[in-house]
Amino acid sequence: DDPSGTFALSKPVDSLSFFLSHSWRTSRIAKYCALCVHFNLRRAAVASAVANLFVFLWQLLRRDGMLPAVHPADNTLTTGGQWCEFTATLVFLPVLFFGHAFDDRHFFLDIACISQDDQQRKSAGISSLGAVLDRSERMLVLADGHYFSRLWCLFELSAFAKRAGPSRLDLV
Repeated sequence: DDPSGTFALSKPVDSLSFFLSHSWRTSRIAKYCALCVHFNLRRAAVASAVANLFVFLWQLLRRDGMLPAVHPADNTLTTGGQWCEFTATLVFLPVLFFGHAFDDRHFFLDIACISQDDQQRKSAGISSLGAVLDRSERMLVLADGHYFSRLWCLFELSAFAKRAGPSRLDLV
């Protein structure tokens, strides 16, 4: 919604970890969720498993441990396993949606890295896409139903594949 404000968030770098190729027709939420799953799912699963292990060990080492106990309110047996389930969710979701905040990787995203409100700077940015592709370690393609019908997306994909080879492409 604010092209100049988004562009102001970018900064010059010598190399890029990822060139993000996407269709502008896809919603921002869908793209954000795809990026979160791609970059954060593994670390969210590991963080959740580690937190569950600590909760399990804490319950095991408590006085009544993991052995069934009589719940005082209704005389039912309980083991305290709900704490592991609660902890899994409490740790998994924040890491999934915000774990990338601790990354030091650099990304190229056209709306942030090419000025959208100054036609001369926009043309210069588009003209230098070849150099940007050459300085990108990988290309991350956010493919959806629109992606392969967009000429610009196909241009980015084919230009990167020709320069870097298909082994450095990640399709999400």
